[in-house]
Amino acid sequence: VRSSTSIENQAYSTPAPLSYLAGRLAGITKSKKVYEPTAGNGMLLISAAVENVAANELNPERAANLRSLGFSVTQEDGSEYIPAGAMDSAIMNPPFGPLERFGKPSTVDYDGYAFKKIDHLIVAKALEAVKNGGRASIIIAANREPGVIGNGSDKVFFNWLYSHYDVIDHFEVNGDLYSRQGASWP
Repeated sequence: VRSSTSIENQAYSTPAPLSYLAGRLAGITKSKKVYEPTAGNGMLLISAAVENVAANELNPERAANLRSLGFSVTQEDGSEYIPAGAMDSAIMNPPFGPLERFGKPSTVDYDGYAFKKIDHLIVAKALEAVKNGGRASIIIAANREPGVIGNGSDKVFFNWLYSHYDVIDHFEVNGDLYSRQGASWP
């Protein structure tokens, strides 16, 4: 349900079909240690074993829901926090938008790259938790025009990502999947 809290925090649950696919792409199995920096209600963790998940969620209601499902949950800022121990996988669908909307400076220097979006910063921080040879599946906002990388800040992020990681694939999905979660995007 779209609520004032979900709108303010840009927190919309990932649709189940996309969650399943993202988990497969991240190589998540019951035996893998998984980090989710913005865990929400846990939809992206559907293929993970509860005891092998490092779930992080700022929102107290969503964190309580995750705990009721058996997850161990931290409530840290995902753009600054790294869980203890190396993870086999990371999976995430962080909130999208300019850093200042989330109380950050308009630009954050990350490893010599000028990040301007919260999703980019959370992705970069979360990937620090993944061990060498691990896998990740990342859902971030695409440009409104399909097939176009977007503005300078998107290009900066993708330059950083591709220069630091072995990116296997990069694709767009139809934003209509999110309409039942209260969000819309082309």
